Amino acid sequence: MKKVLLVLSALFAFSAISAYADEALPEIAPVDEVAVPPLDTPAADDGK
Repeated sequence: MKKVLLVLSALFAFSAISAYADEALPEIAPVDEVAVPPLDTPAADDGK
């Protein structure tokens, strides 16, 4: 019985934290720009 209560309380806490994060951090959005350049672009010449 304790395991069932532990699992339920963990699920409740996780859902509460997720809901709080959605409310508190609305400015975090997926980034459209890719940080890593595509592999077929030539590497920048460093002057060596």
